[in-house]
Amino acid sequence: VLGATWGMSGLDNHLQMLKEKHGARISMQVHDLIPLVMPHHLANAFSLEFYRWLEKSTHYCTRYFVAAENTRRDLEAFMEEVGTRRPITVIPFARKLETRSEPPAPGSLKEQCKALHHIPQAIRNKTKVPYVLVVGTLESRKNLWRLCQAWDRLTRDESLEMPRLIFAGGQGWFNEDMMEWMRASGNLRGWVQFVERPSDEELAYLYRHCLFTVTVSLYEGWGLPIGESLGFGKTAVVARNSAMPEVGGDLVEYCDATSITSIADACRRLIADPDHRKALEARITATDLRGWDQVAEDYVEALMVDPD
Repeated sequence: VLGATWGMSGLDNHLQMLKEKHGARISMQVHDLIPLVMPHHLANAFSLEFYRWLEKSTHYCTRYFVAAENTRRDLEAFMEEVGTRRPITVIPFARKLETRSEPPAPGSLKEQCKALHHIPQAIRNKTKVPYVLVVGTLESRKNLWRLCQAWDRLTRDESLEMPRLIFAGGQGWFNEDMMEWMRASGNLRGWVQFVERPSDEELAYLYRHCLFTVTVSLYEGWGLPIGESLGFGKTAVVARNSAMPEVGGDLVEYCDATSITSIADACRRLIADPDHRKALEARITATDLRGWDQVAEDYVEALMVDPD
């Protein structure tokens, strides 16, 4: 079971029946334990529902899959609390996108125009000047308020040739303070822009043309935008917490998510020193990034072997 199943009525009882009556061996993916590790960033009822679902799953699961060593540690701590043990198999997710990582092949002027045909003018207008990209749902755990505070500080430094900051994603929860600040400040005097729920094609365009990306969440079970950024050959400013260093490796610039100064300093290094940014991009190009085909192969191989 690779998808999220909490809240699906009757599924737990059905999986329990499959185990008891038919001897089914059930393996389940746990993407993260954020509802338990950071419940203050979610509605309380959801965190309790998640806890009950995960506890019940220990009665029928033979083994769990996770994408990161950090999530394995979180899951082990949970199982210790509920008094059970199950094998946990770590299968890291991809750090590249086979279908999107390559830029459009150079061609005639007509072909270049066609490549832009499906990108809305509103997005092209936001990206007509250099920009830095932030991908993900706009919610409090993503630490966007501190990031915008850091960006506000940087824009007041006249020694920097500052890029825009573009947020690409849907509106989330517990983020009203930041959005109210954006409305009151005119999106930080125009330095911040938003692209609401971009399509895959639009998101690929945003990745390809950004200077770098930023993921400064307070906690992540993996950090897909970090891997996507690397897949497009772009480095990133990344918070050094939870599973994110497992994705970024030595290909990104790290910061302390709880420090506005640290976030600003990391962004400054990539903005003010293009040679440093290009050196990281060269390192990305030279790295054999893990793809989703490899991830699938690892799942198949793991499922062919009984868990320990």
